[in-house]
Amino acid sequence: MTKLFKVSVVMLMILLCFGACSSSKPPEEPITTGKQSYTYKNELGQTAPVAENIKDYPGITQPVKHVATTHEIECVFNSWYTYGKTYATIESIKFENVETPQGQVYADVSAKLISKGNDKQMKIAFKAYDKDGNVLKANGCLTRDIVNIAEDEAFSFTFSVPHGTAKVEFFDYIENK
Repeated sequence: MTKLFKVSVVMLMILLCFGACSSSKPPEEPITTGKQSYTYKNELGQTAPVAENIKDYPGITQPVKHVATTHEIECVFNSWYTYGKTYATIESIKFENVETPQGQVYADVSAKLISKGNDKQMKIAFKAYDKDGNVLKANGCLTRDIVNIAEDEAFSFTFSVPHGTAKVEFFDYIENK
């Protein structure tokens, strides 16, 4: 009888350890939604006519002159996101246009792991819209391997949206099964 009791106690301890390791609690505060506007500069934003010496050299094509433009992207995000039993928050976003020609606008997202579940990744979904509200990118996903990231530790995502994006909306990623 004591051998059965000892084995039962050991098994119970193992189960409790696995249960404690996989427990993850959502933040105590309810989810809130906020908006933040971000700007980025496009060095090749638009072309301007170069007409200083067209009369002096008729029939010769003048080189294109590029003028930098500043663009604004409004981001709609929640106070925290969940993927499985893992919870994280977006702390800051920085947009920049580094590609020529300008097909994509890239963003670096600084996030913080609130509570870690059994998931090996953290995913946050997003949609990108143009100034008229038309969807430019419907199924965007920020993905990051979080195996070596501890709770309350900062980490980063990188994602891109099409040029002409005026609004990005972030939401919880849901697996399609």
